[in-house]
Amino acid sequence: MGLGIYTAWSTLAVEHTFVTTKALNLVYFDGSSAVLTAMGTLDSQAAFLHEQVNLHPGNQYTYDEDQRALDVCERIASFGIDGMMRMDAGFEAMICDRKKSGLKQLATTDVTVPGRGASREKNPDLPRDPHRRPPNGYGSIFAPQSRWEWVRSGTWHYGGYGTTAYNQRETRATLNQCGFVSYYDPRLKSLQGKHHGGLRDGETFEMGWGLRRGHRLLDISKEDAAKVFQWTRDAVKAAKRGSIFGGRDQCSGTNWQAITEVITTQLKSRVKEMSSVLRLASMNKISVRQAVERVYGLSHAILHPFLAYPTSGTGSIEATKSKAIKGCSSIYTSHLQQQSFNEREALIKDSIEIVLGKLCTWEWDLFEWSYQ
Repeated sequence: MGLGIYTAWSTLAVEHTFVTTKALNLVYFDGSSAVLTAMGTLDSQAAFLHEQVNLHPGNQYTYDEDQRALDVCERIASFGIDGMMRMDAGFEAMICDRKKSGLKQLATTDVTVPGRGASREKNPDLPRDPHRRPPNGYGSIFAPQSRWEWVRSGTWHYGGYGTTAYNQRETRATLNQCGFVSYYDPRLKSLQGKHHGGLRDGETFEMGWGLRRGHRLLDISKEDAAKVFQWTRDAVKAAKRGSIFGGRDQCSGTNWQAITEVITTQLKSRVKEMSSVLRLASMNKISVRQAVERVYGLSHAILHPFLAYPTSGTGSIEATKSKAIKGCSSIYTSHLQQQSFNEREALIKDSIEIVLGKLCTWEWDLFEWSYQ
């Protein structure tokens, strides 16, 4: 990715190629946490490193990756791990001590495009493309292609929820699923009801943001930020006592990723079809009756495994509804023994059941509405 970005405009680009000689232990910041913006992408790091998040941090803070790397390494020095990992278009790692981490340098190459540099860019005799701002308008003939190549290089390991014909999901990094720590944890009192606020300059959710992008950590207290740091350190130490890939230190070994992907796969096709059907009806491309009948069939298909129609003397519709929603929302987690997993896993289990409960209730409401 660096080659694609920097060789398009940098006056000097040197590539260092390393290979790992052992598995690296890293703390992973989720989401697009390597995207350098002042609009929330760095919030989790700011809270973790400095115990506060500013609405207007300024460009010096936003773009100073060198200082951020130093801050991270100082902050996690007591963890006894190699560094941290984040995601932009692809995944990247910040390694605190290359020698201790066992990185071996294979090559160092000056990949600067010949003829680059300030003197070349300011040469009035060179052709300039009025449709591209400098330095991409002149200088490196590879600039337009390089802008695309960094996206290609950052995403070539992607593979969706499973596999594609030529690729797989990211396999070089494996998450310790017993060690998730979340800023959505209900024990963080300062953030209760605050995740949707803090958009800057009057921007609203309707202006291209969407709910997820409005989840900021601006109101986190120093006490709660310190809690997250302590939870993270505890999770790392627990993993090191067992295995970074999920030891038996009060860990159930449950594959939480597989559970959430199964739920998503099960629900998304019918939900998207219902949305499409209703949209077509609103555009008068199909009749209202056709739309309602289709929603009735689709919502029934989702609830069917949990729906025992009442017969004479076997119970009311309300009891049937309650049983169906309970079965629908707990089918993937009800068999798990609470005592078999730690408090971090308990939060994942509760979150799955709460979200799935809302979805199943919504699906029942559509089923009942379309029937009526």
